[in-house]
Amino acid sequence: MFWPILEKVKSVLDSLESWLNSRVNLPYKKAICLLGQRVDFLSVEENVQNNILKYYKFFTNLSHKCPSISSNSLHVCMTDAFPAAWGFKEKSPDKGKVPKEDYVDIGPYRLITKSRTGLRIILKENFKGVWFDISTISDLNQVINVVNVLLAVAWLRVGYSLFHASAIVFKDNSVALFIGKAGKGKSTALMSCIGDGMKFMSNDRVIIGTVGKSKLSAIGYPKLPRLNPGTMLHNPKLVRLLSMEDRVKFLTMDNEVLWNLEDKRDICLSEIYSSSVLMPFGQLSSILFLNWDRDHDSNMDVKKIPKSSFILNVNYMFKDLGVFDLEGISFISYQEKIERLRSYYDKIAVYEVRGKFSPEGLREWLILNLHQ
Repeated sequence: MFWPILEKVKSVLDSLESWLNSRVNLPYKKAICLLGQRVDFLSVEENVQNNILKYYKFFTNLSHKCPSISSNSLHVCMTDAFPAAWGFKEKSPDKGKVPKEDYVDIGPYRLITKSRTGLRIILKENFKGVWFDISTISDLNQVINVVNVLLAVAWLRVGYSLFHASAIVFKDNSVALFIGKAGKGKSTALMSCIGDGMKFMSNDRVIIGTVGKSKLSAIGYPKLPRLNPGTMLHNPKLVRLLSMEDRVKFLTMDNEVLWNLEDKRDICLSEIYSSSVLMPFGQLSSILFLNWDRDHDSNMDVKKIPKSSFILNVNYMFKDLGVFDLEGISFISYQEKIERLRSYYDKIAVYEVRGKFSPEGLREWLILNLHQ
């Protein structure tokens, strides 16, 4: 009874491998360096490749700042439409909550569909690369996200950790991480600090690892910030990117509704600052847990916290790579996470930010206490 199923799987697998092998030499090719690795972009369409290269330009200009991690290239292939017979899931209807991705495994291949947009992706075990169905690319950010995940794999292989955090870099190349639950103002704090020698590292993901016995390095994802209207409206530089109509609309909104509004905008830093505000690599010196509140009565206060309190926050610090992690290297045990945090604590200063939500107040505290 299983033979027909096995025969069908073998037929699909043979078709898949033959099709991919026939698309090794795509007409448009360009190599760049990101996160200490060479990335070869190959595409059947020039405009899609150019848009991705344009997005990454802000980061490739400073690629020499990040140490090399892999001698092998990452291949990003944007091909013509994948055959429907391979078994890709369909795009989910825009109703209710659905998983971010659906996938099916066929032999060494994982066929992934992004639920909301229908983007189709192929990954292969032990293959340093990814294939995209170019006809399904409607949201460039989803392509960037997948590429960044694959770039992170090389660092995770050598024992680094992926944190859900934003990060700022000081003049002496030391790094402060902002960590907190969703909606606690990580992005708002970060964007308020940029300038006066403080530089942008990452808005959402930071790779952390040990350098020697006494130092920790921090590496930011090569991704431009995506910000909600609340963050933009309360930042004098970012508010200029909102239309007058949007400013009026957001100003009249209830504060709670505004800060929870899912209407994120891509921010091109070069439109507001020069490329000198970006620094992708540095030495981690401090972590600040954001436990402040917009409705709190007390003034903002920053205090050092003990190792035990630091470890209690383990659940919302680490991030895994989800369905894109075919090796399982990002799915580390709870005990391993605890051990890593204990080793990190001895190398850095850890603070808690409490009281009233005050990005400008935090900026002033950083300048007085951490910014050299």
